[in-house]
Amino acid sequence: MRETESLRTRVARVIHDHGQAKVARRTGVPQSSVSRYAKDRRIPAAFCSELVRHFGVNPAWLLAGEGEAYLTDITGATARTAGELLELVQAMERVSRLKLGSLAGRGHASVLRELNAQLQRYEHIRSKLNARTRPIFARIIKELEATLEEGRLDLGDHLARAAGQIARLCDDPQLHIELEQSRAYLAFERGHLDEALERQRQVFGRHIVGGLAETELDRQKEHNMVMTLARVGRYAEAYRVARALHALHSHRDDAFRALYVAAEGITQLEIPQDGANALRLMHEAWPHLGEWGVINRAVLTNAHEWMGVESLPACVDTLCATWSGRPDAARFIDAVTYVRIALSRDDHAATRRLLPLIEKPLVQSKQPFFVGLYLRAAGLADAHDGRARSAWRTYRVNTTVRSLAESNDPRIRFAAAVAACQLVRMISAREAWVHLEEAEAVLDSMPDDVAPPLRERWAHAQNIRALDTGRRRSRVAKSARLRADEWAHRLRACGFDVPKGV
Repeated sequence: MRETESLRTRVARVIHDHGQAKVARRTGVPQSSVSRYAKDRRIPAAFCSELVRHFGVNPAWLLAGEGEAYLTDITGATARTAGELLELVQAMERVSRLKLGSLAGRGHASVLRELNAQLQRYEHIRSKLNARTRPIFARIIKELEATLEEGRLDLGDHLARAAGQIARLCDDPQLHIELEQSRAYLAFERGHLDEALERQRQVFGRHIVGGLAETELDRQKEHNMVMTLARVGRYAEAYRVARALHALHSHRDDAFRALYVAAEGITQLEIPQDGANALRLMHEAWPHLGEWGVINRAVLTNAHEWMGVESLPACVDTLCATWSGRPDAARFIDAVTYVRIALSRDDHAATRRLLPLIEKPLVQSKQPFFVGLYLRAAGLADAHDGRARSAWRTYRVNTTVRSLAESNDPRIRFAAAVAACQLVRMISAREAWVHLEEAEAVLDSMPDDVAPPLRERWAHAQNIRALDTGRRRSRVAKSARLRADEWAHRLRACGFDVPKGV
């Protein structure tokens, strides 16, 4: 019904542009019918065809609202495609008009012949449209991927919508997978994590049906599935998928298997489970990862710090010494990873040293979570420098910070509550408790198969220790202390470098 009304609106515009009398004369339709088409009467495809023929109306605009209203405003190639689209609609209408109920009667043979002829005509036009739109579809996909690599999300939205329209006319399965992959990435960058995961599942499902990875692009799709699961907090599922892919590709050489081995180690560390084995897997993979390994070096550093291989001050020393030579993509990952390490360790000296490096990549990302991560680090550095009250006042009224606290994603709300508690506990234990209880409530509400990043969970444990919940007898205080003790015990059992007394 909505599509019919949209068509009526466009038909009404053409009638208004040229006048009812002129439209009636040119199309051979009574003026009374023309008037009714613009108001409430069903609009036949034949009338639409006459509008295209006599008034230069763009069929794609008339039928689907795409492009310019008149053919004088579009290219010849687009006009041909649009004309074939109109033919396709007319062929569909002719099929729908056949009186198929008469198949049981004497004239069924002629009806079947007519049905077959119309369906063949439909398939012929559909095939022509498919061939004509494939190069257009491929070009839009290529432009979309390049746009997303440049971080131009607004333009990416427009290109994704355009590709979605063209996709209806093109049957190329590979192009459809590539579009879904780009949509998944776009959804993730927009913070629509459930949509991103669902789209990534579809890509992965279609890919697996076609067989295991044979090319670099195939391998990237499989790896993206693991990383998407990890990014939405489904670490256990990500680890299972990574292990399965590693096992399925065990016959391949080290270079081909490297991404799967690295993914298995990264997700095993995040669960957490057997930190020593996770680190072994990452060390096995990293020499074969090429550019990906260079850009994501901070991920390996995170594992080293967790396992006590490198101290945080030493890690920061290395980062400062190599920062100027790091590519922009690497700097962003470095900024996010290193500041999370410093915040989880409650190390204000490291946080202060990192601030000049992380400001540009995090703030210029324009993504609320990462901007908030920088604001959190800056606030904590100021608080430790003796400006706790002013830092807290500035932090809590920031619109980005407030939006994170109200996010639909429980993992982001948890991080926001942990950040607020970490900052305000320097000036008010009572107010800090409010935020600690918020963090506990969000954790309790999360599904069993979803978890915040391990560094955020550990920062929460640090808050619990700093507030000395042993002195409080409330149910929340006891639950929080028990949770922190369980986390610390589990991390130590997995070989992590966790100080006693937490």
